[in-house]
Amino acid sequence: TWERRYELGPTARSAGGHRRYDATDIERLERMNLLIGSGLGPAAAARAALSGDPVEVDGDAADFGDAIVAATRAYDAEGLRTLFTRKLEDLGTLHAWSDHIAPSMRRIGDEWYQGNIGVDGEHLVSDALHTALRARFAARRLRHQDHRPVLLACAEDEHHVLPLLALQCALAEE
Repeated sequence: TWERRYELGPTARSAGGHRRYDATDIERLERMNLLIGSGLGPAAAARAALSGDPVEVDGDAADFGDAIVAATRAYDAEGLRTLFTRKLEDLGTLHAWSDHIAPSMRRIGDEWYQGNIGVDGEHLVSDALHTALRARFAARRLRHQDHRPVLLACAEDEHHVLPLLALQCALAEE
């Protein structure tokens, strides 16, 4: 995916088209992974990894992730909804999603995997984000009644629809 989206693939391929990663390629991928883990959005992390330039991680992104984790551990549903709603209002859906919300959701997944939060905490944060995205979409939809219909769908029995909801909000904003 990173190769297609961000041109962050290997520098060589075999005659049969198989990827061949050298030490530089692996360092670049590790740098991108580290930058994402520290709160930078994937697109910005890819640009930094490809350029090799020093980068400062947005303290706000890291702080946002910390706040999401803390509210999840405290089972603070209202606090989570407020955090998501404010970030969406401050930055717009696209920027908030890619640079702040998606990295924080990956972090919640990591916290669950490591056993630091339970599945109930993971569901709590998902529900809070779902509520914030639905409210944002509803507010935009009322203002734009002359829109062209767009069909968004996911696979049958797919329960992880948050990225689709974010896309719905971003389209409504445009």
